Amino acid sequence: MIQFEIEGKPTPWSASQTNGKRHYNPKHQEKLQVQWQIKAQHRDPLLLGPVHLDFTFYFPIPKNTSYVKRQQMLAHMILPETRPDTTNMQKFYEDCLTGIVLPDDKHATDTSSRKRYSERP
Repeated sequence: MIQFEIEGKPTPWSASQTNGKRHYNPKHQEKLQVQWQIKAQHRDPLLLGPVHLDFTFYFPIPKNTSYVKRQQMLAHMILPETRPDTTNMQKFYEDCLTGIVLPDDKHATDTSSRKRYSERP
């Protein structure tokens, strides 16, 4: 099992956009930052063959949350039901793994993901 810890609020995937003749990715800088964190944690060769990816996305607890609700959020009794959805975040991080951990995201044959609250997103 290989585990990565990416600092910062979870980022969703977004499609490339066009401005006339030019195409650009609005999440390019976020992708570079995540890839930099992955490269710092993974120095092994690319994984070949089928891979199971398991994502846990930690969201910050809102600042105006009461102490009781905060404790329930940390105990995972209250779960985040806000945007972005897990599939968009999963796609973004699969793209970030490509070329560093996996040769292509097509090698991800099984995936699972969850959203939780944490003091440290």
